[in-house]
Amino acid sequence: MRRPIIHLSFIVLIILAGSLTARAQNPNLGSQDDDDSRSSRRSKSPLSSPQREIFARAAIDREKALHAEHLERARLTAQLSRSLNDYFARHSSLNSDEAKKLERIEKLARRIRGSAGGSTAEGVLENPPGNMQLALKRLAHLADELRQAVEKTPRQVISAAVIDRSNEVLELIRHIRGMNR
Repeated sequence: MRRPIIHLSFIVLIILAGSLTARAQNPNLGSQDDDDSRSSRRSKSPLSSPQREIFARAAIDREKALHAEHLERARLTAQLSRSLNDYFARHSSLNSDEAKKLERIEKLARRIRGSAGGSTAEGVLENPPGNMQLALKRLAHLADELRQAVEKTPRQVISAAVIDRSNEVLELIRHIRGMNR
């Protein structure tokens, strides 16, 4: 039983002696300067300059495409809100197709808020409209303000106005749903 322990300790001693010998032959081994040069080599990108440029251009193109989608969502929100308001003005009620439009407006407003940097925020609607016609007019007006705010906002900017308008649209939709029941 003692023999395996002796062999193991003998192997450990040989490894330690070898590492000490290597250190004695190269005094810079394991020094701070060597660690710094290794970390600087690691921090350098393995990509060449043209490759980095290609990736940077691709990232910019992706951001432009996302911003274009963001603009399209805002335009569609305004269009659907006007359509809902016009339908209610003609028919004095909302059918199932119009309820689906209201749902679509809600989803679009949430996506706009998320793209603008906002998160979920439960708020209270100030001066809630008393009837459905006023609520839908206000929704169309808010959706158009949201569209204008998104169009004015550059893609690199997080806009508090866009987030606020999105939240107002969402609160108003909750109010409309409560009136419709």
